[in-house]
Amino acid sequence: MRRIPTLRSGLTTREAQVLGLMCEGFNNVQVASHLGIDYTTVRWHVSNVLDKLGAKSRHQAVAIAFAKGLVRP
Repeated sequence: MRRIPTLRSGLTTREAQVLGLMCEGFNNVQVASHLGIDYTTVRWHVSNVLDKLGAKSRHQAVAIAFAKGLVRP
């Protein structure tokens, strides 16, 4: 089941894609492979997601995304 964040969170389209994959349990290497982008780029996007959501970890970002209704099935 694909989880797609809404963009009302202030995330860019790519950041929303990365967050969606994070919510599915993908690690950075898997996200990079799935999206066809470099691992370093994924780390940059994850960092931006954490910053924009005010999260200290990717786990917290996922929890915030679910709690705020930013992801949907």
